[in-house]
This record gives sequence, structure tokens and C-alpha cells, in this order.
Amino acid sequence: MNNIDELRQYYLKKAPYPFCVFIEEGLFTTDEKAAINKYGYWFEAICRDKVPLTTDKLKRFRSAKERNTSDRNKWEDLWVRYVKAEVPF
Repeated sequence: MNNIDELRQYYLKKAPYPFCVFIEEGLFTTDEKAAINKYGYWFEAICRDKVPLTTDKLKRFRSAKERNTSDRNKWEDLWVRYVKAEVPF
């Protein structure tokens, strides 16, 4: 699967992404949890190098954790906050 759109659809079809039950209640809104459930596998794939970074948008998302919060878009910030909030077991 070299086509980014096909890869994206593949990961989106895997939803729902399992929201970490150990994350403190109240850190994420209901809408943010729904977004993690919908896009989590896709976001994770980008960050774990399972998606070729062929666009500036993908490169930007992958490097979001290295930027200040004010420099991130809402999806980048959501995923960075989520990953930081997970319990590392």
C-alpha cells in the first residue's frame, strides 16, 4: 500500500481506537475522545513510521511533539497530549 489515501482508509477502518482507560478523567472532552477513537490508529501509524512521510502535512504531524503547543494544529496537539497522558506499561 503505497498510496497515502489507501493507507489512511486502512487505518481509519480499524476504528475505534481504544482510548487508554488509565488516563485521568477530565483531561479530554467527549469530542476529543471521539476524535481519538476515530483517528487514533491513523495518528499512531504516522508517528510510528508506518506511513511514508510524503507530504508536508504528514511530516508536520510526525514532528508535532517537537514543537511548542502554540505551533501545533488541533489534531497535532490532541495526539501529543494523548500520548503524553497514556500510562507507559
